[in-house]
Amino acid sequence: MSRAHRPNPESLSVAERAAMAGRQLKRHDVAAILLHWFNALVWLVELATGVALITGARYVLAPAWFRDILLGLFGSGANMLRVHVVVGVSWIVILVIYGLFGFQTYLLSFVRDDLRLDRDDILWLKNKPLRILGRDVPLPEQGVYNAGQKAYAWVTVIGVAAIIGSGLVMAFHLGPPWLIQWAIPVHFVAVGAVVLGLIVHVYMAGVLPEERPAFFSMFNGKVNELYAYEFHTKWWRRRKQDEQRFRQQLAQEDAAGDQKSSDT
Repeated sequence: MSRAHRPNPESLSVAERAAMAGRQLKRHDVAAILLHWFNALVWLVELATGVALITGARYVLAPAWFRDILLGLFGSGANMLRVHVVVGVSWIVILVIYGLFGFQTYLLSFVRDDLRLDRDDILWLKNKPLRILGRDVPLPEQGVYNAGQKAYAWVTVIGVAAIIGSGLVMAFHLGPPWLIQWAIPVHFVAVGAVVLGLIVHVYMAGVLPEERPAFFSMFNGKVNELYAYEFHTKWWRRRKQDEQRFRQQLAQEDAAGDQKSSDT
């Protein structure tokens, strides 16, 4: 393995680090980026309207000024509820379309490979909080997503399934009364779990300097090679191996072409 392919980030020279920081690796496809920001917009609308709709004689989740703003925007609570349902159903339709047409290209490899937790991920989940608290403990190598991102993704997958199922039951009164009643707390708990993970996700991606390249990759689809090397070493190594095999294939094809030309 050459010096540039060493697995220890601390062993890089200043020149090597500068060179790797200037090279970009593709991390996200356009479809994934568009879905990410579509989800962000949907969640913004659904959270705002959902929180404003939760009112009762003994409880009010949103402050009065916030609810007044949304009531003024939508005209009435009934209109706000309609928007909440329409946006939610539209979100479901887009997710279904994405799942049907992107199953082989995106979803299958994402769930089977990218979200699979291994021993290194378990150790990462154990040691990462200790490092945040100042303990000098090692973090194992990670793939295209670290263990924290994988854990949040699984919470989101399970939570979204619960949100969709309970939301449809509530919106269209599907099933017997007891099912509709149970759908309400299931919906609230699932939304709460995803939102808690979302807060951590936004903090990690938008606030921590070390994760800033991951944040910007949701705009341009790329991260610099140094970031990939230091924080997603397994994925970086796999990309390098793929590149090496590609170059070898091109060299073999060129050699075969040259041989064919010389024979003729």
